[in-house]
Order: sequence, then structure tokens, then C-alpha cells
Amino acid sequence: MIYGFTCIENPQSAGKTLLASDGEDLSTPDLIRYLAELMCRSPKLFAMPPGVLRLMANIAGRENLYRRLCDSLVIDMSATQESLGWEPPYALKESLAKMVNAWHS
Repeated sequence: MIYGFTCIENPQSAGKTLLASDGEDLSTPDLIRYLAELMCRSPKLFAMPPGVLRLMANIAGRENLYRRLCDSLVIDMSATQESLGWEPPYALKESLAKMVNAWHS
């Protein structure tokens, strides 16, 4: 079932803020590497110490961009799973592969 409809139809969701994710935590570089692999391309990544990147972002006035790209964004969806008995309908890699295939079509 689609997450939005699960919330609408389940009285356990009333008045709650529930988070959903695919259940897999993936770093930005790992996401780029995986998408590049699916697209048969080189990921074009290079190593840079996070402190240097943060300093450059501060100098450029882009600290917010640094945080969005480099800080962790991990969603705890355990309350959603417990309240609604919900599980992600698709795995991350499966969804990304479908997205890339649709883009190539």
C-alpha cells in the first residue's frame, strides 16, 4: 500500500507526525557511485577532507549547502512501522534502478 493512503486509512496515524524512508541509510558519495554504476558512467568523485570542504563552504557563504551534502540525514521510521505496521514497498536500489531505467527510456 502507498504510504500516504496508509496514513489516511489508519486511525493510528491521527494527530501524529510519521516519517517514512526506504529503510536504508546511504551516504551522498555512495548514492552518486551507485547512480553512476547504473548509468554506466564514472562517478567523478575526488577525496577531500571534510574540514577543508567545510572551510571552503564557510568562506563561500554556503555552510547550509555543506550540511545538506555532508551531514547525516538518517530518518527513524520505527514509530511509523510500529503504529501502522508499515514497511517500505520498495528497496532503495530497486527504486533507483527503476528511476534510471525510466530516465534512459
